[in-house]
Amino acid sequence: ARALGYAGAIPFVALAIAIWALDPRDAQPLLVAFRAWAAVILPFLGAVWWGLLLAREDLVVATRRASVLLMGVVPATFAAVALLLPAVSGLLLSAAGFALFRLLETLPSHRGFYPPWYDRLRARLTWLVLVCHAGMATWAATGYHVL
Repeated sequence: ARALGYAGAIPFVALAIAIWALDPRDAQPLLVAFRAWAAVILPFLGAVWWGLLLAREDLVVATRRASVLLMGVVPATFAAVALLLPAVSGLLLSAAGFALFRLLETLPSHRGFYPPWYDRLRARLTWLVLVCHAGMATWAATGYHVL
């Protein structure tokens, strides 16, 4: 899981570095790819919650079931709207989605749904993704973009 998690972060890091290294005119498709990758990964995080519910429905009392199901769709909503916005706004919304979802995962009411190693992994990966988003939003805000 750790190897796959970090492998999923490679496109964020590689695209962020490439975008800053290339001529701005050549970097446009990479910015699109970065935003698309974020839009793929963010809903994946929500899918984990639905998977947890399906696998261990006995852990979720009826009053918390709606909360867990909602955790499954919030990230996809952020991702879809972020893709519809211009570059800087979309990147900021995508970053907010990653940050907000991480915050929601750490609420006491959501503890115990996943193992401690997953929590540590998610914390590290979220910070990495947020740093990459900050770099991309900064690059896009400098005026080098046409999106």
